[in-house]
Amino acid sequence: MKKDKKRKAALAVRAKTESFAFQIKWEAKKFFTELTPEVEMRLMFEASVFLKMGITDSLLRLRDTISDIRTILKIDLANADTPLSTSLIAYVFGIVPENPLLCDKVFEEKQLTFPNVLVYKHDDETRAKIVDHLKTKGYRMTTYIGQPLLVLPSFRLDFRRKANEDRQL
Repeated sequence: MKKDKKRKAALAVRAKTESFAFQIKWEAKKFFTELTPEVEMRLMFEASVFLKMGITDSLLRLRDTISDIRTILKIDLANADTPLSTSLIAYVFGIVPENPLLCDKVFEEKQLTFPNVLVYKHDDETRAKIVDHLKTKGYRMTTYIGQPLLVLPSFRLDFRRKANEDRQL
């Protein structure tokens, strides 16, 4: 009986690992004409870190949430301020706008603290659209210092008001 439970648990971990690796490669093919050994090594290293930290499900949910906002509301979330900006996986998942390989950003596990907060800055009207949309989708919204905050496992999306200097640019 114990062997069967252990075997099932091992198979579940293996299936999750293989599924995550497949999704990473699928998304990466949209950004790279070919996956060079350097890119593949970086993706698999980051995947191993995310798997070890147990945040793969949260990362996939974050990808789906951001994709949903972009496609349904047609709102670009390109101005994210996040420690994930060094992650190639976050780039291919559409979570961060810049390719960390082109910016020479090095991914380090110690940069990730949890809950990881992603900050997006928008005007009041855009923030209201995003918050209303997320509430209709059943997401748990809260506020932090008067700013809307989406709470996901391991991640928090903070939708802040653009500062006056940001609005003028």
